[in-house]
Amino acid sequence: MLEDAHLTAQKLIQMLQLGPDSFGKYCILTGPKERAELALANLENPVKAYSFMEYEMHNGNLGEKRVSLGNSGRYAPDTAIAAEVACAGGADVLIRVGTCGALQKDIGIGDVIIAQAAMRGEGTSDYYADGKFTPVSNFYLTQVLAEVARDIDLRHHIGIVYTTDALLKETPDLINKLNKMNILGIDMVTSVFLTICHLNRKQAASILVVADNLITGELGFMDFKFYEAEEKSVQLTLEAVRRLK
Repeated sequence: MLEDAHLTAQKLIQMLQLGPDSFGKYCILTGPKERAELALANLENPVKAYSFMEYEMHNGNLGEKRVSLGNSGRYAPDTAIAAEVACAGGADVLIRVGTCGALQKDIGIGDVIIAQAAMRGEGTSDYYADGKFTPVSNFYLTQVLAEVARDIDLRHHIGIVYTTDALLKETPDLINKLNKMNILGIDMVTSVFLTICHLNRKQAASILVVADNLITGELGFMDFKFYEAEEKSVQLTLEAVRRLK
């Protein structure tokens, strides 16, 4: 009879020939691999730590800090695996760089949302926490990210986001309800990422580049403002790590 979970984070890092100190204290996770490659070019002496399915993690240096950098997929189940591995492998401070849709009409394409907390509308985090649990970002990390955003003149907003599993079921009832609650954006990752980091006693934060606006109907996935902000969000995260104490 099975007495433990068939596959745990500890079993997975052993399978990948990793240990509890395989990653740097600071870990940056992105969605697609292309975004991770933008950041990887800024690391000194990068070395691949592992490659598993479509996920990769590299270790390198950012000044005197050892930093790990990887892609974690676009959806909650993907990110749960990558976050579990990062936590089990020694990362203590984790920042995810992702995208979202805006839920307030004054938030434009290419703006960045720094998540203070995330409402849980996805299903993966239900395996980790009670339904009433709401994960929050580390206060210090969000303050440093906001400080850097101001310094590089990147238009940003700080507030609560909502994480969903169903991209094609963002119905008017749901979106209008979230809008009235002053929820800033909707994504598919942040709540499970923050939940797992919290349960592992890690510091975590999430920044989201706005790709569309569900209130105005604006679609910006192919807009140069989105791509420009995507690059800036990577630089924002790297500079924030440099400033962390």
